Amino acid sequence: MALTKLTKNLIDGTFGTEWVSTIQTSNFTAVAGKGYFVNTTSAEITVTLPAGVVGNEIIIQDYAGTFATNKVIIAPNGSEKIQGTTDNHKCITNNATVNLVYQDTTKGWTADNIVTNVIPLTVDYLVVAGGGGGGTGPFTNANGGGGGGAGGLRTSYGTATGGGGSPETTLTLVAATNYTLTVGAGAATSAAPGTHGAD
Repeated sequence: MALTKLTKNLIDGTFGTEWVSTIQTSNFTAVAGKGYFVNTTSAEITVTLPAGVVGNEIIIQDYAGTFATNKVIIAPNGSEKIQGTTDNHKCITNNATVNLVYQDTTKGWTADNIVTNVIPLTVDYLVVAGGGGGGTGPFTNANGGGGGGAGGLRTSYGTATGGGGSPETTLTLVAATNYTLTVGAGAATSAAPGTHGAD
């Protein structure tokens, strides 16, 4: 028994990765020195990497050719790194073999076929428009100035938007991307006494 275990350890350490025969169909934590067949046919799967030691290797194989449909997400252990960052990474290439190698604390786990897993930001918003411009003229004048009308609104939050309509669609934004927001000019008051303001 002892000789059998010793021989197995020597073979695994000298000639390659020990493959786990069970097909992985849900989230799991990988072990250094092992290879995994990962089946994402039903859903995305997150593989959490172990703490690394220089030279450690882990292999992830797309079992069903579905990584482009349901990606495999590779998560670092705590504050350790993947490709030099603490971000999650992903593989979205069908039939890919991801060979992860731990280099050091600066680069962490590195591999081909993976990119940073950028999570879109879903944002609700509320836009309230200003009211119409007020009229001009003395209050004693029958045609004198009045207040501006109420402004409108648009929102993706709640059950209704301006005028009682259905809510607007939420915005999907990408982190570290600049977006331009344009604010229109307010309505002007009437220049002529006794007339109403602009809308």
